Amino acid sequence: ERHDKVFGGDMVGATFQATFRNLAKVYLSIFDGKVEFDILNRVVGEMKMFGARISLVEGQAAFFAGLSFKNEFLSALVEAGHQAAQRLVQGVRSVIATLLQ
Repeated sequence: ERHDKVFGGDMVGATFQATFRNLAKVYLSIFDGKVEFDILNRVVGEMKMFGARISLVEGQAAFFAGLSFKNEFLSALVEAGHQAAQRLVQGVRSVIATLLQ
């Protein structure tokens, strides 16, 4: 979210701006997952006088963090099952080929 407020004109005036971004992203599956936090809170205040800009306030709080994981056991189990199925299919094909000769 961004909020702007302008007072005055181009020659004399003031500008205040506030930005708030607070995000949390979560991705989960049986094989892996990820969690991320992205936080940005920013405030800026400026004054203008005859073309010169004077900073009145400028502050920021920012934070980014995340973690991820991978389920190696489940991935290895699926791979082992796939290899066993391939060997079974090859064995069945071999038996069928022997019987048809």
